[in-house]
Amino acid sequence: MATKALSLRQVVQTWVLEALRPRSFYAASEVPPPFLKDSEAWESAYAYAQRLHCTLPFLLAVERATWSKQVPSATRRVFSERQARERMGLALLDWETEEALEVLATAKVPVILLKGMDVGRRFYPERVFRPMADADLLVKPRDFSEAMGKLEQRGYKTIGLNYPGRFRVEMSRGKGRPVIELHSFLLRGDSAGTMKDFWKRSRPGFEALPGDPRVLGYEDQLLYLGGHAVVQHLLESPLWLNDIHFLLEKVGEESRFDWARVFTAIDARLSNTAFWFLFSVLQKWGTPVPGFVLQTLAERVPFHRRTALSAMMSPERLFPFAGKGWSFMLSARFFLKDGALQAMKYAVARQRIQSFYSRFVTPDQA
Repeated sequence: MATKALSLRQVVQTWVLEALRPRSFYAASEVPPPFLKDSEAWESAYAYAQRLHCTLPFLLAVERATWSKQVPSATRRVFSERQARERMGLALLDWETEEALEVLATAKVPVILLKGMDVGRRFYPERVFRPMADADLLVKPRDFSEAMGKLEQRGYKTIGLNYPGRFRVEMSRGKGRPVIELHSFLLRGDSAGTMKDFWKRSRPGFEALPGDPRVLGYEDQLLYLGGHAVVQHLLESPLWLNDIHFLLEKVGEESRFDWARVFTAIDARLSNTAFWFLFSVLQKWGTPVPGFVLQTLAERVPFHRRTALSAMMSPERLFPFAGKGWSFMLSARFFLKDGALQAMKYAVARQRIQSFYSRFVTPDQA
């Protein structure tokens, strides 16, 4: 019985991951899953997609499949209701974002749209394939306090804990309302000087939105998305692989990209290992990564580190059905650093953050 359950779990995992790959967004699925008539298996598949923060793309893959009408009617009805709710949540987030942008535009505070709110519009074949839990807005470091103040005057309040040195803050106008995440920097290690360069290289983005928010240049976009996905969050969701896939696809269409500057920036941030790992995973995910990119980064990463990380690259290993264990997280965090000293500094920094949070969390909440 246990073997049968494990086998079904593996089948569900494989099918869901396949449905979330970028190539699936262009064509409806024609081959039904082995669990087509199994309502419990579908519920398990939905729960897995939900843990990966990919609920809407999963529901769309089922709805648009050529065999969708063969899914049990009760499951189809539930999935339809959930999809409507997800679409409504995305629409509410759009509305909340425009409200926040209007506040900042009135205060003459320049804004750059980040992550899903940007890439979903610019790079994806359809925006609904890029769900998000919040909207990320970047302001200049000198404007950060003013931007927070202006939003607070319009009813936005800071939510969550604000640990020392944090450069972003979540704000909301009430329980159940969408969250706006305000940034002054992109990634840990940024400075006022590097942010000036990011702003200089930014470009006009969405004239139809209040304040005409800007967007990151292609190279900066790649560096940010990659750093956020791997260095900061160890690839919690296939969404972040898809973000970079569609960015590279767009860059390939326009044939404009300064890889030399990207390599220099990666090296300066001591992120050669992390980006070699990211591009290797992307290649397994189905993204056509230029060979010279992997070769250049591989030459900068010691053989033993590449060997250790190669065992973690498969999508099934990166996105396990039951979630990543501590041993995986710790070993990956260590090996993704360019050196032992960097890994130790990271461990100390994480421990400080954990210690800060522990002052506010009771044992029952932990």
